[in-house]
Amino acid sequence: MLKGIDVYEGDNISDWDLIKRNYDVVIQKATQGTGHIDRLLSYRYPKIKNAGLKIGFYHFAQYNSKNPIDEAQHFLNAIKGLESDTVLFLDIEIEDKWDKQIAINFANAFIKYVQSQGYSIGIYTGYYFYKDYLGGNIPQVPLWIASYGKQPPTYPEDSWQYSENGRILGAIGYVDLNYFNENILNGGTKKVKNIVCINNSVDERAAGYLADYLQCPIINNTLVKFDYSCVENVYCVGGGQFTDHAKQIIKGVTRYDTCQAVLDFIKNGGK
Repeated sequence: MLKGIDVYEGDNISDWDLIKRNYDVVIQKATQGTGHIDRLLSYRYPKIKNAGLKIGFYHFAQYNSKNPIDEAQHFLNAIKGLESDTVLFLDIEIEDKWDKQIAINFANAFIKYVQSQGYSIGIYTGYYFYKDYLGGNIPQVPLWIASYGKQPPTYPEDSWQYSENGRILGAIGYVDLNYFNENILNGGTKKVKNIVCINNSVDERAAGYLADYLQCPIINNTLVKFDYSCVENVYCVGGGQFTDHAKQIIKGVTRYDTCQAVLDFIKNGGK
């Protein structure tokens, strides 16, 4: 268990070194909607790191938004170049501000896009928002649940924001207080398990078979510039020049041979 706080530009932090005496993690707000960047994001980042605190970032979803990809891109652009010690978080909350299906669609699209860019992501929300809206309707990701005055049933399996009125050394006024599950940590790097890579659209069918088997995205080198260093296993399908990070290249003389090679690879348990 890790003790932590989460902050945004409205919080008044006077001494990060004092906070480090009692807390391990700070989750800093980065963005909201498609246009807002927290005005203290860049200012606070080096101060938090220099104090020896672990840092992470969250995006606040605009209420009832139908622009999950635009918001996700805005978020990732804002934190580009900043090292996160935790998974990233999508903050989606307050039931009466959201239509249920719009919230479900938004969360799924946001999660999928962020993961496709090589980042791990979790969800922050209120207990009843998760119970009534998101539970069973989104992929399995780290959860950070707000529930004040009582311990939610998901803790300690999930992280818990237990107070919005914390008074602590190093802060002036109230701050949010949390117990974080260590599943929020990612070692300071962005990492995904598997990616399937192609150079030519004629290999999409073969790549699709492999991606379905591995449960991972497909990256087309001719369309997307991607940092493969963030991926544990890069599987390449078909011909052409591939990244040096490639774990395995699967191809045949023709596209049909490539399909068969992929099917044989799957049949042999990924060997």
